[in-house]
Amino acid sequence: MPEVSLEDVLRAREERVMHQQDMLKRHHRPLVCFTMNIAGPVKVNEETAYAFRVGSVRLLEGLKTMGFDVLEKQDISTAAGYGIILSVNAPSGAVKKLCVSLEELDPLGRLFDMDVISENGEKLDRDHERCCLVCGQAGRGCASRRIHSVEQIQQVTWNLIRDHRTQAQSEQIARLAVQSLLDEVCVTPKPGLVDRMDQGSHRDMDIFTFNASAAALEPYFRKCYLSGVRDRLESAGTAFTHLQTLGIEAERVMRTVTQNVNTHKGAIYTLGLMCGAAGMTEKADLQAWMDTVGMLAGVNRAHGVRAEAADGLPSVRKIGIPVLQKAREQGLSLNDQCLCVLLHLLAEVRDTNMIARGGEKAALSSREQAGQWLKALESGVSEMSLTEIMNMLNRQYIRDNLSPGGCADLLAATLLADRWLHEQA
Repeated sequence: MPEVSLEDVLRAREERVMHQQDMLKRHHRPLVCFTMNIAGPVKVNEETAYAFRVGSVRLLEGLKTMGFDVLEKQDISTAAGYGIILSVNAPSGAVKKLCVSLEELDPLGRLFDMDVISENGEKLDRDHERCCLVCGQAGRGCASRRIHSVEQIQQVTWNLIRDHRTQAQSEQIARLAVQSLLDEVCVTPKPGLVDRMDQGSHRDMDIFTFNASAAALEPYFRKCYLSGVRDRLESAGTAFTHLQTLGIEAERVMRTVTQNVNTHKGAIYTLGLMCGAAGMTEKADLQAWMDTVGMLAGVNRAHGVRAEAADGLPSVRKIGIPVLQKAREQGLSLNDQCLCVLLHLLAEVRDTNMIARGGEKAALSSREQAGQWLKALESGVSEMSLTEIMNMLNRQYIRDNLSPGGCADLLAATLLADRWLHEQA
């Protein structure tokens, strides 16, 4: 990362003042000048970019919540640091109060420098001193006496940002995992599966059972991600063991809220692995992420979903994601996008849930039948729509007591993969 000199910092400060003066002349309203408190010669890198984005969102959301209109926003970022200036149509005192609260209450707030300049060009002071980033004591005293080295301050800064980002991403992927499970169960009609229309081939569960189970699993997915981050330098065996322990507890929680009904055992395994692998994979890249899933699952390879995971979830990579993206580009609703993915999975995946309920022969016959309907749809010769086909298959699967639970889990995994990569882009 490029280092900046004292001259660079001073030049950026002078330019900042010029921008402030110009905006005051244009609007005659208070300004917020938001920059970052970053020690040392490196002011711009991945960590500071993340922290600045967080601060910018917090500031803009706070102003909106207070009903303060932003008349102009100017980006003043340079190699000497990130920054924006906002012209705000509000009393300067109220704006200052908001900025101080963000600096003091936000977990990253100690790194935020949100100066407020009145419409008269006067900088508003705080009514109390900020604390030292390193020791928590009165900040100016530490700074004036140079009690802490630049290296100490930098280390605390980087750790603060990385810890915040890790926690935020764990909450993000957990939210997406739960959303994917909720969306999967809501997709209708699904052959033999619980949806908004019926219980499929199940008599011990309904959509409310699934919703309760999915909501209860949010802490599990968050812990899986954090476990993956902690285990980045550990062996696959050690990382898998940690995830397995979390999975056992998650299944207990699931059975507690569902009165001992197995709603999400397969999803606990597959999506838990995905969350853990996401934590271990530093860059949001589908191939690298799925390779990590395969590495973890390969520790305890077996048949069914475990074999699928050990191969890096090829049904998600090669079927789910491409079909979902194509259906989205065609303008289909989310429900129909998911039905497209599910029909492709029914046609191509050897679902052990189908085998367990109907035997190998029935499972193979169902897979071939789904493949024939898929070809008819894609060639345009089918007299039935996608929804009509899925309704017909649903009646047939219920009659034969079949349920493609493995395909349902892969649909949820596809939704999670698609959304996580999109939000990390």
